[in-house]
Amino acid sequence: MTTDQPTRYVPSSLPNDVLWGFTREGLLALRHYCHPIPHSRGLVGPFMAEHWPGLMFHVAMAMAQKAGAFVQRGDHFTGLDVAERLKELHLLVGGGSRIIEFVDGEASPESPDEKVNGSLLVQLPPEALSSESSLRDVARHILEQLRPQRP
Repeated sequence: MTTDQPTRYVPSSLPNDVLWGFTREGLLALRHYCHPIPHSRGLVGPFMAEHWPGLMFHVAMAMAQKAGAFVQRGDHFTGLDVAERLKELHLLVGGGSRIIEFVDGEASPESPDEKVNGSLLVQLPPEALSSESSLRDVARHILEQLRPQRP
C-alpha cells in the first residue's frame, strides 16, 4: 500500500498484494510529468514521494506502459493516452501488474478529453497568426474563446 491518506491519484482501497495503485486520474497526472520542465525544476521526485512513496517516475512509466495502461494515441504531447476502459492500475508485490477495468453500467470516461492540471486547447484562425495581426488581436481572440458560452 502507498499512503495512509488516499488521494484522487491513488485508489482508496487496495488489496495486500499491491505495492502501488493508480487511479485513471493518477495515470493522467503521471503522464503530465513526462514533460522536461517538471524534471528540470525538481518537481517529479516530490510528486512521486507524495503519492507513490518509494516508486521512481521512470519505473512507474515503464511498468504502466508494459501493463498496457497507456496506448499510443491522443493529443497529448507524449502521444500517450490512458487505455479506454482502464479504471485502476495495480503494481504488485512480485513485480507484476493488474489492470482493473470499468464494469458494464459503471460510469467510464466518454472521451479522451480528460484534462489534468488546467490544460486548455484554443484554436486560432490562420489570419490571427499572420504578420499583419498584432499580439493584442491574438490575445483578444484567445480571451474570447475562454469566455463561458451561454446556452
